[in-house]
Amino acid sequence: MPLAAADTAATFDDTTGYLDISPVLAAVLLADTATLGLLGLGPPAKAINFFWNEDALNANTVTANESAEYTATDTTLTLTAASVARIRVGALLRDQAVGQTEVLQVTSISGNDCTVTRGFGSTDGQTHAAAAVYAIVGQPVQQGDSTVADLTLARTQVTQRCQNFKRTIDIADERIAEALNGIHPGIGDEFSAQVDRRTKEMMVELNTAVILSIVSGAASDTVYSSMRGLREAITASGGNTAASGVLSEERVNRLNEDAWADGGLPDTLLGHARQMRQFSALHKDRVRIAASDKRIGSYVTKFLTDLGNELDIVVDRWMPTDEVGLLDVKGSAQGGGGGIELCALQNRELLVEPLAKVGSSRRGQIVAAWSNRCKNATLAHGWFTGLVVPA
Repeated sequence: MPLAAADTAATFDDTTGYLDISPVLAAVLLADTATLGLLGLGPPAKAINFFWNEDALNANTVTANESAEYTATDTTLTLTAASVARIRVGALLRDQAVGQTEVLQVTSISGNDCTVTRGFGSTDGQTHAAAAVYAIVGQPVQQGDSTVADLTLARTQVTQRCQNFKRTIDIADERIAEALNGIHPGIGDEFSAQVDRRTKEMMVELNTAVILSIVSGAASDTVYSSMRGLREAITASGGNTAASGVLSEERVNRLNEDAWADGGLPDTLLGHARQMRQFSALHKDRVRIAASDKRIGSYVTKFLTDLGNELDIVVDRWMPTDEVGLLDVKGSAQGGGGGIELCALQNRELLVEPLAKVGSSRRGQIVAAWSNRCKNATLAHGWFTGLVVPA
């Protein structure tokens, strides 16, 4: 996050009754908030319940929905409903599995069943898996073709919530006087010092919520509004996920390819130290250090995938030890790419509000309302769950 530097014990001028302490966020990146350090700032939310529209490109693959192996002579290929919707008569299909070279041409479509020419052109018929994934080699049309096959995709509206964050400060006048009298070295203003430390705690909470929070119902004065975390968004139905097993180069490449095929271009592998350090050690030939790229005072380690995209290996202590996220943070892909941003409720980014004085103390509260915007969550990203935790 592009934030201004601030003294960790700075004093803030109160000219309006509310203190804008956004500069304190600069120090937060050193306080166990690695995920926040990855994300840029998106447009502000105008309300606690906010929305955005997402566009996506049609996938360039189709998936078979056969009950058994698809034999080399069968001329009826059953696809999933979503797959049929994005092809037309004349389409050429090629199984993406290793060793498969046959091209099939679709000659008619009825429901989810496609009549196909086997061993089209110079290729020969082969047996394919029941749930084989076929690349759409092309969708040629005849001269003078007048058919209308609608391949348009409607934009989808995504709903998200802002989550309220709050820390209350109540400091006895005697403690304030002690700081002013030099009793606590380096602390000249006890209230500002407490604001700084409580803000760091609040940002650690935000960091954890961005990863793991579960979205609440529509916000109201009777609902504890909580955002949808990255894990919940990415692992929703239809998301690119991988369960159980050991984190390995092969599995990362496979999940990366799934996200890439859906229009994403992952750039970050996010996990707990116990997962990420072992991964780095096991695959030293594919891991390199980018001396020109630093985050939180350390060089960024990168992993080069089979597709040629580099993944920043980022350690976050608040990630579950048995899970790893494959994230398209920058949203660099054309069309249906991803992108993850932090979004604050406008005019509620980070404030200190004074509270009425009661007795001999100074009182206030730090308040903020933040959320995240994870674009094309189930397409452009991926998530490993139930991984073996290294000793």
